[in-house]
Amino acid sequence: VIAAGNRNFGEAYGRAGDVIKQKCGVPYLYRFELMGTPQDVDNVRKGVSEFWQRQPQNV
Repeated sequence: VIAAGNRNFGEAYGRAGDVIKQKCGVPYLYRFELMGTPQDVDNVRKGVSEFWQRQPQNV
């Protein structure tokens, strides 16, 4: 899960990502505020790449 949110919502910031992670049993990879920043884009690209590299290969 990669979720966007607004820090103005306090503890509810990115809460949808927590709900999806719990209900679907998938990892929560990243959360960013509003539309994100160029640094967020870099972090997501790196994180997704690392995530897939750790997954077992189907032979």
